[in-house]
Amino acid sequence: MSDTNGAKGGVRNKVGNFLTRRPKSLLSKILIALLIVLPLAGSAVYMWSMWDPTVYLNNVPIGVANADKGAIDGGEEANFGTDVVEGLKAEPYLNIIETTPEEALEGLRTDKYLFIMTIPEDFSENILTVIDPEPQQAKITFTMNDYNGSAGAFLTSALIPIVAGQVSGEIGAEYASEVLVGLNMLKDGLIEVQDGAVQLDDGAGQIQDGAWQLADGMDQIMAGTDELADGMEQISGGVDMLVDLLVPILEQVSNIAPVLQPIADTLARSSNPEMQENAATIQGIIDTFSEDNPEYIVGQLGELKDGARLVHHMLADDEAEYRDGLNQIHAGTHELAEGSDELKAGTEELYAGVTAGIEEAPTVEDIAKSSQQVANPFITKEIVENPSQVEVGDITEKEPAEGTSLAFVVVFGFLFMAILSMLLPVAMGRRYDSDAKNAFLPVLKAGGLSAVVGIVVVGLFAVLASTVLGWEPADGGAMAGILITIGIMAGVAYMFYRTLFGRLVGGIASLAVFMMGVFSYGGVWPLSTTPGAFKWIHPLSPMSYARDAFTLGTEGIYNGTFWTGIVVLLVMAVAAVILTGIIRYFQLGATTPEALEAKAEAAVDDKAEPVTA
Repeated sequence: MSDTNGAKGGVRNKVGNFLTRRPKSLLSKILIALLIVLPLAGSAVYMWSMWDPTVYLNNVPIGVANADKGAIDGGEEANFGTDVVEGLKAEPYLNIIETTPEEALEGLRTDKYLFIMTIPEDFSENILTVIDPEPQQAKITFTMNDYNGSAGAFLTSALIPIVAGQVSGEIGAEYASEVLVGLNMLKDGLIEVQDGAVQLDDGAGQIQDGAWQLADGMDQIMAGTDELADGMEQISGGVDMLVDLLVPILEQVSNIAPVLQPIADTLARSSNPEMQENAATIQGIIDTFSEDNPEYIVGQLGELKDGARLVHHMLADDEAEYRDGLNQIHAGTHELAEGSDELKAGTEELYAGVTAGIEEAPTVEDIAKSSQQVANPFITKEIVENPSQVEVGDITEKEPAEGTSLAFVVVFGFLFMAILSMLLPVAMGRRYDSDAKNAFLPVLKAGGLSAVVGIVVVGLFAVLASTVLGWEPADGGAMAGILITIGIMAGVAYMFYRTLFGRLVGGIASLAVFMMGVFSYGGVWPLSTTPGAFKWIHPLSPMSYARDAFTLGTEGIYNGTFWTGIVVLLVMAVAAVILTGIIRYFQLGATTPEALEAKAEAAVDDKAEPVTA
């Protein structure tokens, strides 16, 4: 044909001859197989038996969400959650990323974190209840996602105790030491309180004695007041009788005063001193009985009468100010005496209670050793999202769970298609009028068949995962499209290797590519812990993008990573068909007898009509 001649045809002939060259001897085939198998076997041995995940601790992203609101410790604000986070961030071998609870959970589901640690709101508050009558043990929750690597549990199980140990180091021994020293101080304080209670009880006894003495004295005062009131009543009556008797007489005497006044005046004018002295005496009598004199005796007798009545009123009448006050004082002294009884009883109870408290209060003899005993004032809780297996009895009884669905659909789907690729044709159809059609149209038909088979295989594994494992995607319709995309890619993924290397070597190469994909796609070993060589393979393997599409689609997270996975799978599927067609196009241009024989064998295997140059 014209397209096999000339310079251009010569290049195609050479490339086609090279691509159709196949090993003839058994030794050559064995060497080629070993060349493919030995590196794969070495990688498998390393990844399954010699892989040490702790080497990659500083590459493992750990999301830490601290929701602790803190608490008051000794009058000061304390936040043990913040202390824990800062302590973990200070460790050079831990890759701690501080985030919120919501962002942490989203990061776990989108493969941003290998696992997340959540510190609840009441963490500090519960830490400080360690010696309360009803202590509440603080909790830290570790959440894993088996979709981020089912073998990551080995690393997680080793890493969680390390993180928990760091937490204990931050809040455990130091806090426990303070608590135990506080217990000793508590007992010392109780002993001091006991001594004070003895003194208080003695003082209360003295107060009690004094109060009752005061009450007894007040009783005597009240009795004396009653007797005084009775006597004053008699005095007041006598004064009334005396005043009533004297007043008329004194009033008559007062009438003599005007008669005596001229006599007093005459005697006062006398030059005889004795007469003057008599005049002064008479004048004093006149003044005494004069109504104009402030010291008028009749008025004073009236005041005496009123005063005696007032004194009796104040002493005898309960409504009188003096008697009322006296009654209140009397009642108060008795209340005081009764209160002193209650005070004495209270001090006795205080002494008894403190004494009992001292007997029950713990004594910590060795602070250092006891601190280690209580250096773990919190517990950890582990939650696994999409677990690959769950316990159904004791720790030795487990069964597969929904997290295994990733292996069922992606790993088993690609594995079965790698095996079926050895049986399925890479070209189908009759001879066409040009090599381009002979190259691409049969490949396109075979690719369509492989894609259908891939969709069926992936679909069957998805149904099995749903029925056996309880796998439930967030959106069934969207997941159906995801499965179709994965099935198409799985179906056509290995056509290129079959066409390039032939049935035997191509089949081995397909299995090798599949195994390298298993090592690097992130569903078995977390990508952050994968050796560098496999990290290079990760973006080249279609299984990596199938995993992203499947896991994110299951969670109902349709972010950029999800759509990248879908698009790359479709692009890779198209590229696999195109590259297979290109290889076949060059192979059809081969002219050597060996190449023609290889093409004839391939045509029989692929159920396509042979094409000769």
